[in-house]
Amino acid sequence: MASDQVRERIEIARASAERLEQRLRALSDEQFSQASACDRWTVADVTAHLAFVAQFQTRMIGRGLEGDDSAPEAVRQQGPDAPPASEMIAQGALSLRERLGDGLMDTFHERYQQLFELLDSMTPDDYAKPCWHPRGDTAVSDFVDLVVNELAIHGWDALSPLDADYHMAPDAVPAGLDLCSNVLARVARAEPRMMGPIRFGFELTGAGSMPDLVIGGGRSGVNATLHTDGETLILMVYGRVSMDNAISSGRLQVSGDEPLARDLGSRLTGV
Repeated sequence: MASDQVRERIEIARASAERLEQRLRALSDEQFSQASACDRWTVADVTAHLAFVAQFQTRMIGRGLEGDDSAPEAVRQQGPDAPPASEMIAQGALSLRERLGDGLMDTFHERYQQLFELLDSMTPDDYAKPCWHPRGDTAVSDFVDLVVNELAIHGWDALSPLDADYHMAPDAVPAGLDLCSNVLARVARAEPRMMGPIRFGFELTGAGSMPDLVIGGGRSGVNATLHTDGETLILMVYGRVSMDNAISSGRLQVSGDEPLARDLGSRLTGV
């Protein structure tokens, strides 16, 4: 990613955090206790998760900037039967919510302030430095996209049940779509029946675009094309909206091999 695009996405992340904080601070205690769109989590749980992840992102980027992309000590000390790092992050978020109580939003604010202070201190020479992430080494520039995407998805989790007209900010969608390409490829490769050669195309309305998803190589023609908007595709990839529901509601149309597309969609269960 070009350095000017990294800087642009840092500003998108900052604006996203500020908008979300403003919306969350306006909620009542009753609204904070309501169920979010994230399975088994309340709005307060989602907010705590964002605060927890902001601290995690700050630590991993900071270590990467210092030339350390190894796993954190807590991860290295885990035995073979330990839960995955993603589960440890989820449990840490719930523990944080219970511990903070009424101080949740102040902690949310402080941790994003610390994150953006670190991001603002970087130079273009820093953007390609590797950092540790549970799914493999991740460049600093990729972590910036992760910040944007976490805020977009979990903002939707928290606020869409309270506001039927809530949507992701259009400027946050391209970063999410960039990450979706890798997620879709990883999901498809994990399924033996999808070893290819298979090609999925994407025709998106609104902000952002997606390259074809090619599995196995060696195929020039497209098996199936998904016609939708960027937000719907992100929500499908991250398991918030099923492909079946997206098709039945008219948010998604599939041309070509629809059963093959639905097979891919059935595997998008929240990554």
